[in-house]
Amino acid sequence: MNFLNHRLSRMVLWPGIGCLLATLAAGAAPASRAPIVFLPQAREELVAVTLSSNVFAASRDDFADLRVLDDVGQPVPFVLETAAARNQTTVRRDCSVSAPQARERDGQSLELTSALLPDVPSPTGLTIDTPLRDFRQRVKVEGSGDGAAWQVLADGAVLYDLSRFVDVRQLEVSWGANSCRRFRVTFFDATRDRPDNVREVTSGTSGTNVRQNVRTEPFRVNSVRYWRTETVESGSTPVRKEYLLTQDAAASKPKTGQFVFHSSREPLTRIMFATTNRLFHRNYRLYGRNEPAKIGEGAPGRLLASGMLTQIRFQEISRTDMTVEFPASRFYEYVLTCEPSAGEEADITVARAEGILPQVIFAATPDRSYALIFGDPTSEYPALPEVAAIRTLLANHGRLIDATVGTAADTPAAPRSWRAWLNSTSIMIGAMIVAGLLLTLVLVSAGRKMNKV
Repeated sequence: MNFLNHRLSRMVLWPGIGCLLATLAAGAAPASRAPIVFLPQAREELVAVTLSSNVFAASRDDFADLRVLDDVGQPVPFVLETAAARNQTTVRRDCSVSAPQARERDGQSLELTSALLPDVPSPTGLTIDTPLRDFRQRVKVEGSGDGAAWQVLADGAVLYDLSRFVDVRQLEVSWGANSCRRFRVTFFDATRDRPDNVREVTSGTSGTNVRQNVRTEPFRVNSVRYWRTETVESGSTPVRKEYLLTQDAAASKPKTGQFVFHSSREPLTRIMFATTNRLFHRNYRLYGRNEPAKIGEGAPGRLLASGMLTQIRFQEISRTDMTVEFPASRFYEYVLTCEPSAGEEADITVARAEGILPQVIFAATPDRSYALIFGDPTSEYPALPEVAAIRTLLANHGRLIDATVGTAADTPAAPRSWRAWLNSTSIMIGAMIVAGLLLTLVLVSAGRKMNKV
């Protein structure tokens, strides 16, 4: 009897374990392998791979399942970065010069000559400081490398002040890049007659006489400041890409103010909604979810944003505020709920959906091919020391070769949460079989103990 019980136990235990392993294996999804497509290069280059929708749909939320392999199956170090546009701004730097040498020419023109100090880059403009008001002055700027041969940098420039009419002053002259070390500024009509503002008017038998004094006024220059303009980087802005977001008409309930939209788990950050309602003003909540909501549950997902959606189209008044922004999120479904209204039924669609653009960046070697691996929920990309070197190259090397993800050999389903596993029919049937076999094993073991007694 003991031999029979022992044999029966093995017959029950091993099939149960086999059934459990088969069930788990059926639920595991294989990783996908997709070629990385880019133009052949003659030397090593940094390649930026733009991820596609099938990668978003199958990869993990943190992209920890991504790997890059070369054509011999070796792992290639890479970094995952969000594509960003570098912002540039123009700044002005002062160029130090020696004290100017002044010379009067023809009794009407003033000439100022200055030389750059050592190791100072050549300027591309100057600013005049003068205490005068209400004037108009013609200026010519010349440059020279040795003080012998001069070239015209700016001719016919006009400085002016219109304080008598409006608060406008133009005291700058600019020119292009050059290699000059000495500069000469000529002010034409530096000495001119200016009538006084006060006029004397007398009336007599012979008529009205007007007398106005005229005074000679030189063009006073306090200083000449030379400068150059430079273009520098002032940070970066994430690149926004438009992604497809479709409305689920069957799941949407306009009467209750609920609208459901589907995506491929792209990293969205902004959704611009549209409505045909001419007068629309309602509170909203936007949720994201990867699983359909169950009956009786509270919120239809994770809350992403809330606020007010507004559109007014009335006579000449036109106002629209239908854009919802939220942190980068990856969901299969987005649920928009609006407060119900006793008036016109809500009619909301998606006009545009935008998000960030993640890129896989690695160093590609000529005459080698590469593939992107993704979709394995259990894989972890090993930390390679070369990753730090790639980040250094990104900070100092601005050129990137654009690449795309080709067609994957096997595209797995996206990794599901533990709730989804519980909702799987095959998993539940397998669990029930295993539970039944284990119960049988317990009963046999109990019978064996009773026979011993």
